Amino acid sequence: FFFNDTATTEIYTRSIVGSVRCVQETAPEIATNSKILFIKIFEVERYWAQAMHLKQKITQSITDTKRAQRTMKEKFIQAASTAKELLAICQLKMSTDNTVLEAEAYYLFLQGQALIENEKTAENEKIFKEALRCMIKANELYTLLS
Repeated sequence: FFFNDTATTEIYTRSIVGSVRCVQETAPEIATNSKILFIKIFEVERYWAQAMHLKQKITQSITDTKRAQRTMKEKFIQAASTAKELLAICQLKMSTDNTVLEAEAYYLFLQGQALIENEKTAENEKIFKEALRCMIKANELYTLLS
């Protein structure tokens, strides 16, 4: 499943994800297949880890700041977007209530983080309030689940 070549891994992952989307449209019961959920979780975690790695490099002034910041924001957005896809799969009425709540909390946390990392957040109170709302709701769901 894993390759040493990042480009090969990316192509392979995208082909799997594309296949998953096609299958979901034709057979919603596939959402009970844990392998599909794991693929989505790995995809989300990969985007998030890449964003956090870039954030660390930016903080330490190791890399070209403007390009790294743009890429970091894109990765946070991709993580949140993929987490939203994961939530949609879980909401197909095939998952347990706890699984749906976990997926929702996961998505809200990542969405809040993506909004916070957006440079316009400091200028726009509405975006900041939405980010805060996402983080508070995620915290409430995680507390409910614990």
